[in-house]
Amino acid sequence: MAIERVRALGATTVASCHGVTLRGGQVDSALNLMTELPYLPPHEWPGQAELDAIHEAMAGATAA
Repeated sequence: MAIERVRALGATTVASCHGVTLRGGQVDSALNLMTELPYLPPHEWPGQAELDAIHEAMAGATAA
């Protein structure tokens, strides 16, 4: 498994352009979470009704 090959590198710090920098035990925690991803249900994205409600709330907030 690719995650185990990454774990075998023994990194103590992992930096990313699109996320936080992981240090120490955070590296192992992140790799553990990644092994769970294939078994999680797909993310449910908001539908048009939810997006309309967000838009209305934002429009109301800027008008106040």
